[in-house]
Amino acid sequence: MTTRIPRVPLTTVDPNTLHNKGTKPDAEKPSERISVKRQRTEDSSRSLQDQEGWEAISASTGLTVQGLLDTKMTGKNKHDLKGKLEQCMGYIKQLRACVRYLDTEAQMLEADRDSLEASMLELQQEKEGEAASAKQREAGLGQELSDKQQQLAEAGEALQELERCKLELEGCLRDSRAANEQSAERMRSLEAELQRVVSQQEDVQKQASHAQDQYNKAQEYIANLQEYNAQKQRESIALNNERAALQEEHKALSSEVARLTASNTVTQAQLESCKADLIESQGSRAAAQDECMRLRTELLHATTERDTLASQLAEATAKLKEFESSTGRVMTDLQAVTKAKEDLEEKSASQEALVRTLREELADVGSRSRAALEEGAKLSAAKSALEQTVAELQSQLRVATGQIHAHEAHRRKLHNTIQDMKGNIRVFCRLRPHVEEEGTGVIRPLLEDGSSHGTGVEVTMPGTEDGHPGPQHLFTFDRVFGPAASQDDVFLEISQLVQSALDGQKVCIFAYGQTGSGKTHTMLGEPENPGMIPRAMDKIFESSRGLQAQGWEFRMRASMMEIYNEEYRDLLGKGAAPPRGHKVVHDACGNTTVSDLTVIDVMQSGGVETLMKRALSQRSIGATALNERSSRSHCVFTLRIEGSCQGTGESSNGVLNLIDLAGSERLSKSMSVGDRLKETQAINKSLSALGDVICAIGSKAEHIPYRNSKLTWFLQPCLGGGAKTLMFVNLSPASQAAGESLCSLRFASKVNACEIGAARSRSGPLKN
Repeated sequence: MTTRIPRVPLTTVDPNTLHNKGTKPDAEKPSERISVKRQRTEDSSRSLQDQEGWEAISASTGLTVQGLLDTKMTGKNKHDLKGKLEQCMGYIKQLRACVRYLDTEAQMLEADRDSLEASMLELQQEKEGEAASAKQREAGLGQELSDKQQQLAEAGEALQELERCKLELEGCLRDSRAANEQSAERMRSLEAELQRVVSQQEDVQKQASHAQDQYNKAQEYIANLQEYNAQKQRESIALNNERAALQEEHKALSSEVARLTASNTVTQAQLESCKADLIESQGSRAAAQDECMRLRTELLHATTERDTLASQLAEATAKLKEFESSTGRVMTDLQAVTKAKEDLEEKSASQEALVRTLREELADVGSRSRAALEEGAKLSAAKSALEQTVAELQSQLRVATGQIHAHEAHRRKLHNTIQDMKGNIRVFCRLRPHVEEEGTGVIRPLLEDGSSHGTGVEVTMPGTEDGHPGPQHLFTFDRVFGPAASQDDVFLEISQLVQSALDGQKVCIFAYGQTGSGKTHTMLGEPENPGMIPRAMDKIFESSRGLQAQGWEFRMRASMMEIYNEEYRDLLGKGAAPPRGHKVVHDACGNTTVSDLTVIDVMQSGGVETLMKRALSQRSIGATALNERSSRSHCVFTLRIEGSCQGTGESSNGVLNLIDLAGSERLSKSMSVGDRLKETQAINKSLSALGDVICAIGSKAEHIPYRNSKLTWFLQPCLGGGAKTLMFVNLSPASQAAGESLCSLRFASKVNACEIGAARSRSGPLKN
């Protein structure tokens, strides 16, 4: 949709009225020839206006609205009132055509606004419908994840649309204000010109009054636009809260996946135990089968031997009968045969007992074998059931893990889009609390009702000695924090930038301001009330632990150095500085390396606090006329974050620079001499170079003067188009610091007007 700029309706002026006013009472009466010529000119102009309109006039004459407003009436001389009046008639017709054109544009804008309101109402109804349907969800984990992803995508689109509408309305509001100021200025100029031409006509005052009414209507129209913009901001905050709720649900789903993973591990352990029992049972079964085969062989062997003995007994009995019937045999043979018979009978009895024992053992082995077979069948069934359960759990785990990875990728994309919409270079202003000894405060933050923050700040300079009040200056920034704003309130606004560093972006956050304005308090804080650097570390480690459940692994390396008198100093090094100093090198991929700089792997935020205490004990601090403990160097804390996910093959490489700049101060105020003078000159030079670099980037200059300062040369990769930059301008409310505060605000306003392009995430496929 094309954005149309709302314009304040202008008052149309009747050319006949001006014609009647343009002649003095004692002026010479115009001739008949001049009247006919003037009438023809008016008819011709009206015809051209009716046929072509303002667009045709602009195309034929090359005039723009601003050019039309800047047009001045010229005559043959300063007393040629008739000539000026004739020019004024045509000029008024052009103004009327322009006013009708602008009225049409305003009506179209009103229609666009109505359409937007209808779209917002429809979106709200859709959201209510989705909320009602969400209460009736009874689907499983996969369906729930799908619904949440759909809601998150719709909320992201709605948020993007709202942010875009907000930016359009803000632009419209700025344009409307500018047009209003230009119209008011031009109106005053036209009133002065008309007063000189028709100074004897009282109708001029009526027209001025009518113009004032139109101006009041325009002010009311602008107020309505501001109210509409505030409403859109409230809706944007509501959508942000909904996005936070969705993120909480995402965390709950991650916990559920972790629980399923643990359950899968326990089930696999049970499966392994069952497999071991099955293998043991199969071994027992094989041993029983071997024993059964051995007993069957022995039984067969005993049966054969018994049959042999039985046949021998039959033969012996036949022989005995033969010997009994024979009378010629001797008694000794009979006794031998009888003894052999007894032996054979005894042996046969023992063999029968052995056969019975073997049969009983065979039956016992058979029962044990059947029991083992039944147990094996049960274990096989249990194994199959467990394998099926494990397969189902693994399938659910893979689906849930894939959905969570997709959800995380979508969250990163949505988060980066939101940050891009807010701007890749932002300026926050923070006013420290007022101290009674400092006298009257001269800075007033323009805060939202019931809030500790807003978007505007007003500076009232001290009055003159003769009692005249000092001038007032108004500045607007992305966020302004009042004296009552806590460290939690401030970090809440920058926490999303910290998350961008974990997602693979280059992020640079630095505090700027005069000595004693609270920069170190904002960035470092105290143990009981930590500043942005400790809180950023807690945020990064907390978020990285949450991503570990999704298969991400991170390596974090920290370094801390100061830039003192345009020289790099390692604040974590234990030995002496290198003889040739530290050198900064940037490669083609945007990676920065500082020679001989101590870089330490950190695993938790407590380790970072220890490093910071060690580094700050070595930082350069000195006393000036403005502050007893003034930081005389720029302190740069750098955290490099390397992440990889084996499951998806993704990788990320982010950098977070948190900088506590030295205090800006004028030599006339700090009264520095000797070493302090040299330090002050180096500080002011580097701060000036930082402003030049940011403005050169914003104006898309061919040459960016990074090498003008050691600070800007080190921060080169984090200040270009692939980075997100936030500047904290810290202010002191003291009246004696009004000049320094005004300089800081003007510098911050210049930075706030710059744009450095879209950020590029340094993430992609994981390389082996």
